[in-house]
Amino acid sequence: MYCSISHGYVLYLDGPLTPETPDSKSAFLYFDWKPKYFSKDTSKELITFALPHHVDILQNLETSSNEVIGHCMHSLHGKVCLVKGGQWAMEEVLGGLPSFVSPRPANHKAISALSKALSDDIHYSLPYNFMKGAGDTYFSGKMLAKLGRIIVVAQELRGLAEGGSDGISEDQELLEIVKACKNASLPTEIDVVNAIGRLREGVEVWLNGTASAPFTFDNSWGGLVSCGCLFNGKLSLHLPSL
Repeated sequence: MYCSISHGYVLYLDGPLTPETPDSKSAFLYFDWKPKYFSKDTSKELITFALPHHVDILQNLETSSNEVIGHCMHSLHGKVCLVKGGQWAMEEVLGGLPSFVSPRPANHKAISALSKALSDDIHYSLPYNFMKGAGDTYFSGKMLAKLGRIIVVAQELRGLAEGGSDGISEDQELLEIVKACKNASLPTEIDVVNAIGRLREGVEVWLNGTASAPFTFDNSWGGLVSCGCLFNGKLSLHLPSL
């Protein structure tokens, strides 16, 4: 599979990004930069900058040394270091099941501000037209994601507040986090249940066939797309001018 990226380079996936067997512990991703040579000497390898998360998992290939040569500098995206090699092979170690929460919770000093924001955000509702499936799927999708994230944060902090300190007595920061959550004014269980209900309703409208502007199959490109119906207070099944 090929797709264009910046500066005319090419990225390809050598097979799916999944383990070959169910018990595999890693997956590989390959980048072929396809460098162009100005002379007939093709023995010299491409030199380019790589970010730390690239450098950490780069592997050698017979056709590309992928050697970190040491010169590093700061960039807009963080520290970058020069790497020699035109074909990157990166081994991504597969962890456990995906999680909605980070490995560590927020700093205890941020709990008060988070709880204050949650007290309002937990009541967040999408506009009526989005809840009826009549609005643009781009913005309604972002709003649904926002509501989902609010629920996740609320549940994480509530879980910390309800938990004990057993097994974490040596982790002072985690103790401070639990204490801050216990002292914070967090959304109630009813608040969270109601928010989940709004999220469920906002998502299901696109899946159960009741959306005012339903999904339709794109015969030209394939896949499901919004019908493109006009909505200006009332739904019109005429396609907009392009």
